[in-house]
Amino acid sequence: MTSGLFRSFVTLWLVALASVPLSLRWTVSSGGTVMAVPLESLVAACAMVLVVAWAFGRGPEFSLLLHPVSLAVFAGLAWTLVTTMISIDPLVSMKYALARTAYVVTFFVGGLLIMSRLRTRGVVAAGLAGFLPVVAWTVWRHAPTGFIHETSIEVGAPFYPNHLEYGATLAFWMLVLVGLAMADRAKKGRIGGAVGILTLGFLPLLWAAHSRSAWLALIAGFAVIVLQRIGVGLRGVMIAGTLVLVAFFGLFAVYFTGEWPDTEAVAGEGVQEPGPFEDPSINERLNRWSCAVRMAKERPLVGFGPGTYEESYGLFQLHGEMTSHSSLRGDRGDAHSEFFSCLAEQGVVGLMLVAVLFGVAVASGLRAVDGCRDESQRWKALGWTSAVASLVVGNLFNAFFEVDRVAPLLWLACAAVVVMERNCATTRPENR
Repeated sequence: MTSGLFRSFVTLWLVALASVPLSLRWTVSSGGTVMAVPLESLVAACAMVLVVAWAFGRGPEFSLLLHPVSLAVFAGLAWTLVTTMISIDPLVSMKYALARTAYVVTFFVGGLLIMSRLRTRGVVAAGLAGFLPVVAWTVWRHAPTGFIHETSIEVGAPFYPNHLEYGATLAFWMLVLVGLAMADRAKKGRIGGAVGILTLGFLPLLWAAHSRSAWLALIAGFAVIVLQRIGVGLRGVMIAGTLVLVAFFGLFAVYFTGEWPDTEAVAGEGVQEPGPFEDPSINERLNRWSCAVRMAKERPLVGFGPGTYEESYGLFQLHGEMTSHSSLRGDRGDAHSEFFSCLAEQGVVGLMLVAVLFGVAVASGLRAVDGCRDESQRWKALGWTSAVASLVVGNLFNAFFEVDRVAPLLWLACAAVVVMERNCATTRPENR
């Protein structure tokens, strides 16, 4: 890639990253097809430039493309394309597959190229340049109500249609900023004013978002930081993470195989509590996850097809599991978990590929941290690694792979840990 073309690509890519939170979702067809404008246009342009550069041998370094994280990303994308061809709704699955392909090419493959040649702060600055105006907009709309929960759900609209995506983004950037703040402290002996203010300022904003999954994601990210700083090695962190996942799925298995009080239908769409929990949002997640398991029993290997959960899960609901948030038509959202969504849409293979991707991404980030001799670089790597960990937990309770506000951040963070592991490997202490 010539210097002029590379500079043009960098500018286009940074604008695309900044547009992630600023884009608006428009319905562009009578069939309900939704586009994020201008994000998807910018992503398509970036992807085309990268493909052309790749064809002429000017793409990212080949060693980066053969990294375990890269192979996990490409394997997941390949399986998405395979399951698209045998989907129950090929048109819906094709749109999902095209969007995921474009995001992977732009923010992962393009991220490998950008992160290997550009300073981390430039990338973070571009992401925050788009996100901070949306934060200001959300606070301005939410403040008159006293930041109460009832008005937090859609207060970020039209940029963030729900508080789950907004909260996940806050937690993600907060963890990256923690890494940068501590990197400043290690290098200069003090924390930069702007970085410190943003890092601490995001905490009350996260409280105002009223997203429990975002808090769990943030806790997971900080847990990775604490465990690494107190000397727990890669194996220990991975064992701890595995135990958390085993506990999560084990508790769900207890629910799934148990019996719960029946509910009474109400007029119209939904039904009324009680359920195993007082909170209908928790009960509805259990309902959606149970539907995903039943769907997987019907098509265990390949699932129903990418993007088809919403149109399919209604028939798999049990009367006793439905809540006041349920729909008899099964048309109110996704599986509320990327793990269960992949299980239903792409079968057991899809679920395994998601687990492998998250596992190797966190492991690669921790190896990068261990491999950096420079303390400042170690903190930067730890910030990105903790951000990946936050998205792992976030995707336990939400399906973010197809969400245009969060998916680009996931692929960017994966690219960051790949590049940092490569960079830190050259300075790894022999006695470490």
